Amino acid sequence: MKKLPDASFVKTLFHYDRETGIFTRTVSRSKARAGEIQNRKNADGYVVITINKSSYMAARLAYEYVNGGGSAYGWQVDHINGDRADNRIANLRLASHADNRNNSSVTNAATGLRGIHWERKGRRYGDKLRVAAVIYRNGKRVWRRYFKDIESAARARDDVIKTYHGDFSSLSGVSGVHDSKEHQLS
Repeated sequence: MKKLPDASFVKTLFHYDRETGIFTRTVSRSKARAGEIQNRKNADGYVVITINKSSYMAARLAYEYVNGGGSAYGWQVDHINGDRADNRIANLRLASHADNRNNSSVTNAATGLRGIHWERKGRRYGDKLRVAAVIYRNGKRVWRRYFKDIESAARARDDVIKTYHGDFSSLSGVSGVHDSKEHQLS
């Protein structure tokens, strides 16, 4: 993990607004002018800031700007609401890699929901499908149940997930499920 510049050095170059999460340059350097808002995003949607020809994640700089003392070193800075561009200090917290992954928005392409997937109910071709709801902790499956429809699976998973992941739980997104026949199994 790349070491962050010292918070006092960052404070000489930028002003950070805790309420909006926006960095504004206070000193002109090279092509960058004082007063410019730093809002360049990388390919993954994170705001990045360049200091001395090195790019840093704005969330990490914001956390260090406010808390100082190298507090973020060795940890990841998690966006509580999942919005990668929302760098308000109230939306940032330190997290282990596992906790940060638990709070990610990765979904299954077939169902469109996190932790919910289709599974064959036997080994022979043509057997009925069933819906599996799963929870992983530290790379190991710790909970799996089977259901006849996606909505039941998602609701059951959402009821149990906080037991395993606490505040870092990422719900399956059941609110986007429609009650149509195409989501039901026969």
